[in-house]
Amino acid sequence: MYCLELEQLLAESPIILSTDMKIEDGDDTIKIFGQMLFVDGSLLYFFEYHALGELRKYRFHWQTRDGDLIARWDNAPHFTSMRTFPDHKHTPIGTLPSKQRRLCDVTGEIEQEIL
Repeated sequence: MYCLELEQLLAESPIILSTDMKIEDGDDTIKIFGQMLFVDGSLLYFFEYHALGELRKYRFHWQTRDGDLIARWDNAPHFTSMRTFPDHKHTPIGTLPSKQRRLCDVTGEIEQEIL
């Protein structure tokens, strides 16, 4: 169900020029990964790992066409004192608290920034 929701969202987005998305569907797991090119030339590299129907790991790295960081959302467990641990957002000015993200959440946030 989630994969169909993603495909529909990506097909209808006014900011996505192209998407290279791969889905690996296991017995109780799903991996979704790839990259997107946006109308402003920026790129998003993404990865989600779902197990038993729950999002377990994710990372979304959004950068300019020149490779400079715009934002990176992930749940790597290295900011243990952050109130939203393990979820956080890297920005050029530092690391901020963030809620758990899915690809559709991130593309929605990027759409607001670009439009």
